[in-house]
Amino acid sequence: MLLQLTIKDYAVARTLDAEWHTGMTVITGETGAGKSILLDALGLALGDRADAEAIASDADRADIGALFDLQHIPEAREWLDTHGFPQDEQQGYECLLRRVILREGRSRAWINGQPATLAQLRELGEMLIDIHSQHEHQSLLKKETHRRLLDAFGQHGDELKKLQVVYRQWRDIQQQIQQLQGTQEDFSARIQLLQYQVDELDKIAPQPDELTALETEQKQLTNASELIENCDN
Repeated sequence: MLLQLTIKDYAVARTLDAEWHTGMTVITGETGAGKSILLDALGLALGDRADAEAIASDADRADIGALFDLQHIPEAREWLDTHGFPQDEQQGYECLLRRVILREGRSRAWINGQPATLAQLRELGEMLIDIHSQHEHQSLLKKETHRRLLDAFGQHGDELKKLQVVYRQWRDIQQQIQQLQGTQEDFSARIQLLQYQVDELDKIAPQPDELTALETEQKQLTNASELIENCDN
């Protein structure tokens, strides 16, 4: 679940720190009060496309952080382990997503303090929360979510782990096959090139010591004009 959302210099929000607790939380307010800013900022922390125009007018960057509790999201914890992001069990399996939008149009992202790509933010974010106002975060529309829910309902955790091991082995073997096929193609291309060069040499049919004779002839032809002029004199 989402524990905390921190926003700095994003749109009209200079500094905002919102916390959530277990149970139902409702955010209310008049039009223009800033409810959409919370959702937009959260979307950026989940990997949405950034717009530098949303940075506060007198700031050079916007900073957004979203803190999640992963205690009851084992697939998210496993994802962090698989991708090498640090976890601290003493902190109760908390996960911090951070996004910084720079004025020049670039942005940076971190997961638990370690640099991350936007694709990684989006992939992890899909396991953490659904934002039903934006279809890209509706995980129920994704086949991956269907499989995850079915596996959880059928209590297929052990079988799923075995399948993941077999899949990784299959993927590694496929990569090795592709590398070997690429190497074989390189060898075939090399053989074709060498065969072409051999055929060209066979057509020329060079004779023993022909290179020396050709070099001598080349020197003579190079100096031909000078030799003709000397002969005329």
